[in-house]
Amino acid sequence: MRTHLSTLPFAACFAVMASLPCHAVVLASYNFEGAGDARLDSKDTDADSTASALSAGAGMGTVGNSTSTWAISGTVVGTPARGNHMFASSVAITGTGTTPGTEEAAVANNDYFEFTFNPDSSTWSLTSLELEFYSARTTSGTAQTSPTPEMTMFVRSSVDDFGMTLGSATNVGLWGDTGQAYTDADFVTLGINLASLAAYGEISAPVTFRIYMRDNFSNSTNSGWGIRMDNIELEGTMVPEPSAASLAVLGSLLLGCHRRRGARRTRPTAAG
Repeated sequence: MRTHLSTLPFAACFAVMASLPCHAVVLASYNFEGAGDARLDSKDTDADSTASALSAGAGMGTVGNSTSTWAISGTVVGTPARGNHMFASSVAITGTGTTPGTEEAAVANNDYFEFTFNPDSSTWSLTSLELEFYSARTTSGTAQTSPTPEMTMFVRSSVDDFGMTLGSATNVGLWGDTGQAYTDADFVTLGINLASLAAYGEISAPVTFRIYMRDNFSNSTNSGWGIRMDNIELEGTMVPEPSAASLAVLGSLLLGCHRRRGARRTRPTAAG
C-alpha cells in the first residue's frame, strides 16, 4: 500500500490528539486554612474559573469564628492531629432520636452549606465532588443509645433546582456517656462521580452545590456531640482542553494544505 508522505503530519497530529489524557483540575477547594474570613474562601488555583466562599443556609446558624454556631477550629480530640476544619457542637439539624430527620425536612429547614462554581467564559465537564465529615460525642453527658445516632450528609445542585440528591454518606459516630477520641480514619468520605451524569458534561453557567445534613438525634438529650467537616473539593476538565483544541486547529490546517496540493496535482492541462 502506498502512503503519501504529505498525509503523515496530518495523521500524526490526530494520533497524538487522540492519545492525550483528560486532566482533571481542582475547581473549588475548602480546607479552612488561613485566617479570618479567608478561611471560608476556595483554595483552588485554577485561572479559568471562579469558586465562591463557602456559606451556610438559614438552618445552620452562623459560620466562621469562635462565637459562631459553626466555628473553624484546629482543635482535635485524638490523633493524628488534623488541620483547620469546620466544627459545630450545638446546631439544630432535623431529627429527634425516635423520628429520624428526612432529606425533605433538611431541605425545607435550609440545613446546608453551599458554594457556587462559575466557569467564567469557559465550558467545563465536572467530574467529581468530595468531602469528609465526622460526628461523635466529645464531652461527658447522657448519650442516646437507641436508635444508634447517625449523621447523614447529601448533596444537591442548582442544575435541577436542588431537586435530585447526587450522593450521600452516613456516619455512625462514636457515642457514649464520656467523650470519645477519634482519628483521621474515623472521618467518612462522601464522593460523587459527576462524570457519570450527563447534566454536568458541559457546564458554561454558574452552578451552586449544597451540602445538606440530617440526623436522628436531638441536641436537648445529647449534650456534647459534635460534627466536623473538612476538605470539600470539586474537580473537572475544560471542554475542550486547550492542548486538544490547538492540535485540532493544526490538524485542520494540515488537512486544508493537503487538499489544495492534491487539487493542483490533478488539475487537467489545456490541450495543445
